[in-house]
Amino acid sequence: MDLAALAQQAINILVPAMPFVYVGKDAVVDKVKDMLLEKGIEKLGSKSMDRAKALFDKIKSQKSESLEVALREVSTNSEDPKAKEELQQEILKLLRGDPNLAREIERTINLNVENVDQLAVGITTIFSILKSLLETSISKSSNLWIKEEKKQQIRKY
Repeated sequence: MDLAALAQQAINILVPAMPFVYVGKDAVVDKVKDMLLEKGIEKLGSKSMDRAKALFDKIKSQKSESLEVALREVSTNSEDPKAKEELQQEILKLLRGDPNLAREIERTINLNVENVDQLAVGITTIFSILKSLLETSISKSSNLWIKEEKKQQIRKY
């Protein structure tokens, strides 16, 4: 996993959503949070906001003053290349320091809800096929067993 590329992907997802998920030192709260998230969904779409929010929550859970400063800078001026670079470097620092966090962020970035839905349908289909094969196999085994029992009864007489 290329951590620098992962940090760049995180920035690409986070920056457009920052005004909607982060205000000041704390994440937005209650009614303001709901209003901002609705605006974000209108602007970016539901899937993009969900992914950005999940990514933000994972990153925000890491307590770091320099991360806090970088988040604040990007949330107030998301077009500033220097602010984006600083946030990217802070995220990269987190990723290098915590391989588990790096894997979680990679999964969040690469998560595609449509693919998950398709996978669930595929798994359901596979289980249906396996169930049918198992039932057929059991039925055939039962028939063979019954035939064998009849043969043994005939032999006895």
